[in-house]
Amino acid sequence: MKTVETSPGTGSPAVSPAPVPETTKLQRRPSAVVLALVLVCLGGVTGLWLWTSSSAATEVVAVRTPVERGQLIELADLLSFIKRHAIHNMGWLCADVHYTAAHYFDPAQAAYPDFLPFWEFVSGPLHAGSYGPFGADATFGVQVRYSRASPVRGASPAAGFQFFGEVAIDPDSGCLTVQLCDVSGSVLHTEVIAPHPPCV
Repeated sequence: MKTVETSPGTGSPAVSPAPVPETTKLQRRPSAVVLALVLVCLGGVTGLWLWTSSSAATEVVAVRTPVERGQLIELADLLSFIKRHAIHNMGWLCADVHYTAAHYFDPAQAAYPDFLPFWEFVSGPLHAGSYGPFGADATFGVQVRYSRASPVRGASPAAGFQFFGEVAIDPDSGCLTVQLCDVSGSVLHTEVIAPHPPCV
């Protein structure tokens, strides 16, 4: 039904539309709502399936500290892949752990021995508070060859327990030299690692 009014000044009739009943978007598009609900439910079921299938308690060999679900299993898979494909001369450089250390991982002393031995070097950062390492986990046979950290967890950067590392590879021998340094540049620890197989 339309209402006819006269426009002021023109004398001609103006037509105003009848009010339209208000409906929500949900009422106008019920199929979109159903589809959205199905997708949300499907996403939840898929997430639950991935969560339960990615790791099982029986696959974790040894854990002494709490870890994220699947963390050790993913690392074990990666290390086994490296061994299976005979990928040698790998080192791991880690930062942002708030102390410095040299770790050697030995399969002969590991609860999970399916990997090649490797080194991990830890240092940094230079601009943040200092923390110490947590207890070593025996899963991958870690040997702490060197470690230095603040005796107080959360010490200020002014306390002087900031560290960095320097890495060099000799072009003739192929030896890897890693130096762990304090904030003043003093060398605290050095490891020289020969390549496998040795360079000729």
